[in-house]
Amino acid sequence: MFKSKPERSFDPKMEIRKFEFQHWSAEVGIMALENGRVVCKGYSGKRNYYHDFYYSFTSLERAESFIENYIESLKKKAEDKLNHAASKKQRSNTFLEKLEKGMILVTSWGYEQTNVEFFEVIQVKGCSVYLREISSDLSETGFMSGNALPRKGEYVGEIIKRVVRGGDYVKISESRSAHLWDGRAMYRSWYA
Repeated sequence: MFKSKPERSFDPKMEIRKFEFQHWSAEVGIMALENGRVVCKGYSGKRNYYHDFYYSFTSLERAESFIENYIESLKKKAEDKLNHAASKKQRSNTFLEKLEKGMILVTSWGYEQTNVEFFEVIQVKGCSVYLREISSDLSETGFMSGNALPRKGEYVGEIIKRVVRGGDYVKISESRSAHLWDGRAMYRSWYA
């Protein structure tokens, strides 16, 4: 059996004010108490159960000032989110424009060891890039560590298709992202 979605809970005596903007909304409840204090409670976005604030103020003026600052901060947060999304999309488009067949991408990841993988770009089509893992040469430079260089054209895996989503990298898996290789040897380490 499904539980019903919790609703925003305001005291029935509260005056509810609704704020709607481009990509978000907020509701603020305000109530004057008998002792002269003012209680405010606010929710934003899709949150229903957890409120953003539930405060008591010494005067209506202080409560109004707080609400005004709260709404301004939500506007700024929404604006920053939109700007960030636009910036990410721009980086993604710039990255896609740079990619060409034959270019090499590299991953560097791991915990207590550094794994390095190289991928050759096979094809770029729209927002998708087709990659194939290639082998690498390893020159040992220290105890269980060394530098890896790609061996272009020596494939070790099948062609994989990945979509470039926001940024200057290609997500290979949950824990690995590939970026353009800068031509330098990549540090690698391992355990026996």
